Amino acid sequence: MELHSRSEEETGAPKNLVKALAVLRLISERPAGISLAEISRATGLPKPSAHRFLGALLADGLVRVNDDDRFGLGFQCLRLGMAFQEGLDLRREALGPLEDLAKATGETCHLGVKDGNQIVYIEKIESSNAVRMHSRIGRTNPLHSTGLGKAILAHGDPAAVDEAIEAGLDRRTTNTICDPHELRAELRRVRERGAAYDLVENEEGIRCCGVPVLDHRGAVVAGISVAGPEFRLTRAKLEEITPLVIAAALELSRRLGYPGSIPFGS
Repeated sequence: MELHSRSEEETGAPKNLVKALAVLRLISERPAGISLAEISRATGLPKPSAHRFLGALLADGLVRVNDDDRFGLGFQCLRLGMAFQEGLDLRREALGPLEDLAKATGETCHLGVKDGNQIVYIEKIESSNAVRMHSRIGRTNPLHSTGLGKAILAHGDPAAVDEAIEAGLDRRTTNTICDPHELRAELRRVRERGAAYDLVENEEGIRCCGVPVLDHRGAVVAGISVAGPEFRLTRAKLEEITPLVIAAALELSRRLGYPGSIPFGS
């Protein structure tokens, strides 16, 4: 970790604060704990200086000393993290990414959450085109026939897939996947590419691309989608906008504290 890569002028923060935060970040990256000597080597701080910063962090409960004299995050970090999570508003956090996505694609963008075996739309940004998908906040649709629903099923609790199948895979259009084996195979493909497609499976004439939104634990909490008429959202167009939808979902996930990537492992 390079402590001097950004000057005080660049960060707008006192040097000692920047150094103390760098020590805290380093400790956060070592769940098993880290010794004073390792902190000194990794940060380039002399041991006495590193010890002084650790003392201040210990006094505030941001750092604790384990039984083996290695330093770990303190319980105050947990309290701060919980306060941060409680202050998050999913819809508010999603507005920026949704607006940018709608502007980039020209199509209607949704934020949805799972409710039983249904997807509920809790936010939307309308398409700028005269011909658009008709939807409303509060509307529900089946998980298995929508891009949002399949994205959430593919990356969520496997038990939810079993529940959706047991509830019955109702046919919404001639393209709806109603066979359990076909649905499971489709969900595997969704996991591989990180995005789910609704190819006129839920509503006649409408195609959609959906991507999951994850929280700080890596748990699926929602999904983001782009939907529009099939004459505009051709298969080629869906593939073209998929990176944009993934980027928007990842931006929202980052706002919720998710540190990973979409697709997983990439």
